[in-house]
Amino acid sequence: MGQHFSKDKTIWENILKLTELACQNSTEFLSGLNKIGEQLNSRVLILIDAINEGDAKERWRNELSGFIGDVEHYPFIGLSISIRSTYFDSVVPKQIKENSKITMLTHEGFKGNEYNALKLFCDFHNLKAPTFPLLSPEFGNPLFLQLICDAVKKTKEKVFPQG
Repeated sequence: MGQHFSKDKTIWENILKLTELACQNSTEFLSGLNKIGEQLNSRVLILIDAINEGDAKERWRNELSGFIGDVEHYPFIGLSISIRSTYFDSVVPKQIKENSKITMLTHEGFKGNEYNALKLFCDFHNLKAPTFPLLSPEFGNPLFLQLICDAVKKTKEKVFPQG
């Protein structure tokens, strides 16, 4: 989670600290992961969500290319990083945007499946699903659904207000 990264540590120092593994450096970490992937005959994934959050977002702009370069030497490791689109240009450097080896995708959230997603969220939170049509595009946003369900849970009636 990007919000847990500290600006006072490099990206690798943050990862080693946050994972609480006994690795001394990034090479030891990546070599170990790669060996696991090789044994499983599958890629091991490094997933980092929301690099635009927290006080280390400036570090990402300066260190992201090197970080990706470190990981790409290991064939049994895959890397996935998420960033909110509004921060993409300010955090992701030009050389990464232009790198043909990097796949960039736009996550559409629950677009087209808003009602089913809301029903699953309501079931999970023990809430009654709303009976009104979901006309607002925000219902396709997973974070919005989580926040609205959290808010509805705190109401006395535990139902979605009309409108």
